[in-house]
Amino acid sequence: MLKINKVFMATERKNRRIRGGESLSSVKSQEDRYFNKMTLLSGMVGSGKTYAIREIVKKKIPTNKTYIIQHTNDFGSLCEEHKGNLIVVNNLIEINMFDFYPSHFMSGKYYAYLFDCHCKELFVFLKLLLERDMGNVEKVQLMSAILEMYECVGITRKRFKPNYKSASMHLCFSTFCEVLKEHSGTLYEEFKTYSHLFTEDKNLSNYFEKKNRGLDLKNDLNLIYTNGVYSLAALYSYVVSIKRKMRIEPEPTLLVVDEGFLFLRDEHLLETLILNSGASSDQTELLISIQSLTDLSENLNEILNAANKVILFRQDKNDIPILKDRLKLPKNIVDQTQLLLTGEAVVIENNHLYPIKYS
Repeated sequence: MLKINKVFMATERKNRRIRGGESLSSVKSQEDRYFNKMTLLSGMVGSGKTYAIREIVKKKIPTNKTYIIQHTNDFGSLCEEHKGNLIVVNNLIEINMFDFYPSHFMSGKYYAYLFDCHCKELFVFLKLLLERDMGNVEKVQLMSAILEMYECVGITRKRFKPNYKSASMHLCFSTFCEVLKEHSGTLYEEFKTYSHLFTEDKNLSNYFEKKNRGLDLKNDLNLIYTNGVYSLAALYSYVVSIKRKMRIEPEPTLLVVDEGFLFLRDEHLLETLILNSGASSDQTELLISIQSLTDLSENLNEILNAANKVILFRQDKNDIPILKDRLKLPKNIVDQTQLLLTGEAVVIENNHLYPIKYS
């Protein structure tokens, strides 16, 4: 077992910041937070991350409603053991991302917050759908089309008052494309090539109830299985639907993304996933595992600042510069992270280091 005394971290991490220099705590009030706690697990293949996640989830299941997103079937037995729901993601967009459902919030500050979140998430979803970088002009055109689409059906940032009996029937990909045509013919033609992914528009508000016959949302464990290959836009739609449910209802309380580096490499995706992490409350927790800190690329600082806890399993030699320069770990600790046995890890939490073993 790795021997480490509690060591005060040399880095001062109290002033958490995101891109642009604005502190996380000032972006939204306490009641508006997405995830109140974020834990990042990093380690090579076979270092024990999956086993650790399984042990963490087992302890939390009795008091938490948990969603696990995975691309390999590492948690199938856990799901079966706890009689959980198995939801399989494919490359079709099965959730109507365009449907805005604010529940009983029809106006006011919290309604405006829900609307802003919805528009930002829809923007990221459409950006992911293109699978390419967008220029600044295109981004403005895209957001303008989104806002105009909702304005057309009587939904604005100030109030929710649709001028149709069923607004969700008028908020879908085809409607968006028609509005976009007036803003950018080029983007319109490009988005049209993705219309085959939207085979059916489903109402987000009751999507999970209708996903599978007999699906019991009272279950404490829900496994979202991507079956190895998936559209990131399709998977993102599932994550967002869970997050929107969190904002209106108290559940779920734990979201686990196994091998989640894909989520964290895009700056807009990163912002919608972990914005306002680090709150004092522990009602909702985000747990993400990655194989290498190097995978996080240019968003590394934002992710590490947003994480309340970082658990380092056996590290790849390519991660040594990050351990030294960004995390400011002592050389003897950096060296030992290359020699950790399966299940052994170093935890960075509240400016302290301590060892842990999952076995």
